[in-house]
Amino acid sequence: MADTAEMAECEDQQVTSAPTGQAVPASLRQFATQIKEADEFGVAPDLVRDADELVEAAWSGALSEPVVGKKIRLADAIQRSSTVLDAASRAYIRSYTAEMRALAGNAFQATEFTEDTLKSFKSLKDLDFMGLGTIHYNLIHSALTKHEFMWCDSPLHDELKTVQLFCMRVEAITESTKDRTGHRIANDEEGPRKRLITYNSEENRIHSREMYPKCVEGPFDWANLFGAKAGDGEDGPWLTPRMAARLHSVALEKADSMISDFEEDKFSPPLPRIARPFFKKSKEWRESFRDCYVRIAMRLQLGLPPQPNCTGEELAFRNILVDAQDLANDEMLDDDDDDDDDDDDDSAEDDEDGDDDMFKSLPKYSHDYNFDLVSQIAVKDEDVLMLYEEGDNGYSDSDDEETRLDNPVLGKNTSLMLGSGGALAARMGAVFIHPGEWFFAFKVKDINNHLPAAKS
Repeated sequence: MADTAEMAECEDQQVTSAPTGQAVPASLRQFATQIKEADEFGVAPDLVRDADELVEAAWSGALSEPVVGKKIRLADAIQRSSTVLDAASRAYIRSYTAEMRALAGNAFQATEFTEDTLKSFKSLKDLDFMGLGTIHYNLIHSALTKHEFMWCDSPLHDELKTVQLFCMRVEAITESTKDRTGHRIANDEEGPRKRLITYNSEENRIHSREMYPKCVEGPFDWANLFGAKAGDGEDGPWLTPRMAARLHSVALEKADSMISDFEEDKFSPPLPRIARPFFKKSKEWRESFRDCYVRIAMRLQLGLPPQPNCTGEELAFRNILVDAQDLANDEMLDDDDDDDDDDDDDSAEDDEDGDDDMFKSLPKYSHDYNFDLVSQIAVKDEDVLMLYEEGDNGYSDSDDEETRLDNPVLGKNTSLMLGSGGALAARMGAVFIHPGEWFFAFKVKDINNHLPAAKS
């Protein structure tokens, strides 16, 4: 075969080994750095450790020893097999292009594929790892695997096996990082991630700016903020003073207890399984999720609807509605008693605390208990609920249940939403579904609408 003959010819043209004792180059070290940066919330420390160990093992030669029985430094493996790598890349470009054109015709981007493949092998041979992303390591790995018959009996088998093994390990770590953290490494990003505005950034965090609880201290004039206005119709406002006060109270109660309950080993707030490791492992993520509750309360106290502006707020608001509705059931019973004893129940109200007195002093409207209407108007969608598996009540009794979520297959809903980088989720219009993305703002223009100065 022509490819085999070309490979044999290349074996006679190998360069000598790279000098030994060199430190790991910065371009290779940055792979481990990018894994650490992608793990923004510290939920995948094992992958960060794996990346560090892979870089050291590859450069020292320890990576190859369990597979080929001897140490071969990655630099040596690449440089000794340089011309063979060239032959493998050319063979792969020819064979894969022919296969894809047979399947997809002119729709296959042959030029782009060829350029990416050539770039991947050139950067590898130059020991320039700085611009290599998962796709480039995949191209190298695929070329060596598809044409392994060409070099499996070659004197350079061990060197090529070392290169193949390294690329496979890099792919495994980057893909697991994406699945578990929701973030790709920087070399995989199509553009700078800074274009995504996040509530978790230093300038937007509530928990890092000494704002809480001063930012939610009252009193607030709920009757004036949410009372009937022109155009509300006979039924009054959809978000009534009592409803707003109730949602505000529940949001702050949950925000106050969230961190302390966790520290006292009590239940976390209800979360889908994929998010529970983030809450358990990352203090920063817990505080960022707590901020979601606080921002909802802050919008209400400005007279704004609680409309969630990130996925974390969507789930926080859902939890608030559930708890507020439970609270409202008791209130409705109290209201029934009040209606029956309007003239004789003054002493009972005198026994209520200040918050309850304030609530009962607010005007009544027909939508005071219409939680479905509030959810329908305030929440654009609830894509985050697709993360709940059948039978998942949002809690876990085991600390070990979600310790590892590599390439998660968490059920028919979450596996579809999160698999392959969330491609299906994107086609369905769902964005920022992975817990690592829950604090990206849907609308950048509304990023500060919970702050008093932002209200026009």
